[in-house]
Amino acid sequence: MKIEIGWIIREIEEARHYAGQISITAGIFEFDLQLAGPLSQLSKRHPITDFDGERLVYQLSLKKDGQEINLSGEEFYFFLSFIMEFTLGCYLKGLCDRVEKLFHGKITGFIPQDNGQESDSAQHGDDTQSDIYEITPALCAMLNDPKFDCKIVA
Repeated sequence: MKIEIGWIIREIEEARHYAGQISITAGIFEFDLQLAGPLSQLSKRHPITDFDGERLVYQLSLKKDGQEINLSGEEFYFFLSFIMEFTLGCYLKGLCDRVEKLFHGKITGFIPQDNGQESDSAQHGDDTQSDIYEITPALCAMLNDPKFDCKIVA
């Protein structure tokens, strides 16, 4: 079954902390993801040997209607896989923006300096996107559980 998943993500702390929203049909969730280290160095610095270790490296909080959702292992991996996809996209976009700014400075001899007057969203840049994903009947059932209440129609 195909469903649309949309997301808004904001980098809170460079390469370490991200927050946003994920929408799956009627289900809208707020997430907060804090990483145990910089995104580019996670696999080197934090080898994961078990599920508890993974939860320490990827500190994911998921809420619906302001209420924290306690995620089982399968649920954790489902949401983490999407959120990490969004996080990597946001990280790479920010990295590209910084490189572009640096090259602009090398070419023109002028690198614009942040003056502290930019708005919060201009500094961190919300990334809003959506895409169509294929999900299994088992995932459809999981997302239709009252815990998530996504109201996916088969």
